[in-house]
Amino acid sequence: MVGKFLRDVREANWLWRFFASLIRNWQEIVAQIAAVLYLRAEGYGDYNEYLAIEDHSRILDAYAAHDLDRIKQENRRINKRVEDECILALERIQVTSGSQSD
Repeated sequence: MVGKFLRDVREANWLWRFFASLIRNWQEIVAQIAAVLYLRAEGYGDYNEYLAIEDHSRILDAYAAHDLDRIKQENRRINKRVEDECILALERIQVTSGSQSD
């Protein structure tokens, strides 16, 4: 009985730490997400909002399938695309700012 109780406590502790970590990570990326959205709005006007819906659907499907490798793969794919879009947006903003200062 004590052994089961200790296992339950350890599991609850692990779940709490995992949940707390997810919340902390989410709070840390909220500002980054806002900055990315701002950059895309400023310099990447041809962004397709439906990509976000597709991205979220793929990640939710991977979570539902309990497929950690697929979750990681989808996150890497999304992160790479967002990185490329931000670089392009920054380049466009710099070109636009450079042409205005002439």
